[in-house]
Amino acid sequence: MISTNDIHWAAGFLDGEGWFTHCRDKPVVGAGQKYPPSLEKLQRIFKYGKVLRRLHQELFVWQITGHKAIAVMMTIYPLMSPYRQSRIREILSGYKHSQRRAYLPHGYVHRSGGGVERKTK
Repeated sequence: MISTNDIHWAAGFLDGEGWFTHCRDKPVVGAGQKYPPSLEKLQRIFKYGKVLRRLHQELFVWQITGHKAIAVMMTIYPLMSPYRQSRIREILSGYKHSQRRAYLPHGYVHRSGGGVERKTK
């Protein structure tokens, strides 16, 4: 089980040093550092991701995607700054929308103003 102190530490670290984005409609949480100990601590806390060295750079990166990234975002959300909270809401909203788009029945399309309609020829 993750300790409260570890969650607070991770939230503070990711608020200042991390990124919250999406790639190919999947949420992404990550952080980069010149030295890996803080990134290894994130890996130990969340039990997700790997710490990798970027090729040809003096930079180590910890990054997770998809449902694991969503789990981390939702865990630390209440502890994040207003800017980071809005970024997390934006990413999760876009992810939810992209998931709905993926499961439309055959012959249906999304309307530009919202909603769904039967595809016309």
